[in-house]
Amino acid sequence: EIENSMMMMALVAQPELLRQILEEQGRDSEIESIRGRIMQGIIEPEWTLGTDGGVRYKKKLVVPVKCQEQ
Repeated sequence: EIENSMMMMALVAQPELLRQILEEQGRDSEIESIRGRIMQGIIEPEWTLGTDGGVRYKKKLVVPVKCQEQ
């Protein structure tokens, strides 16, 4: 389950934007909780970690609210 404070977005990211999103994912407690559940294998299979370590839902990068506000 996800709070409404996150939005799933499909995007083709430029390297700087991707770096910012990945950094903010690490600061977001809800995303970090999801990351932990992915690593433990106790979350729905739609949630994955990309090769860059970013949390993804249905193969789309999860963008933290703070990044959406910028």
